[in-house]
Amino acid sequence: MPRIGPLANAMKIIFNDSKRTVTLYRATKTESNITGSEELTYAAAEEVELIFFKTESKFEWDTEGMLEKGDAVVFDKPGNINIARNDKIVVDGETFLIKKVVAWYDNDRHDYDAAVAYKI
Repeated sequence: MPRIGPLANAMKIIFNDSKRTVTLYRATKTESNITGSEELTYAAAEEVELIFFKTESKFEWDTEGMLEKGDAVVFDKPGNINIARNDKIVVDGETFLIKKVVAWYDNDRHDYDAAVAYKI
């Protein structure tokens, strides 16, 4: 049986208490044969469970100055990686673009992803 650390257990409890169903559009990046530019295409919508909350402030202080934050923070279900950079999610009729995805590990196992999302 795999070891499950305290972070994984805590995130499962938080996820079960705070999850909500959102619409996810997965992005696929392709390169144009003619121009060579990258283009994003989106798959059909799917319903997934995520932790999603809006942030109140778009900037926060750091020792080096102001750092930009997104309009929302997203956590996926522990053990079930759902989100990736450039994916779109729709929550309560508002569309957000996922950026700055960070992988979280527990006992050297990729447990879940956290991401910053921007309203578009």
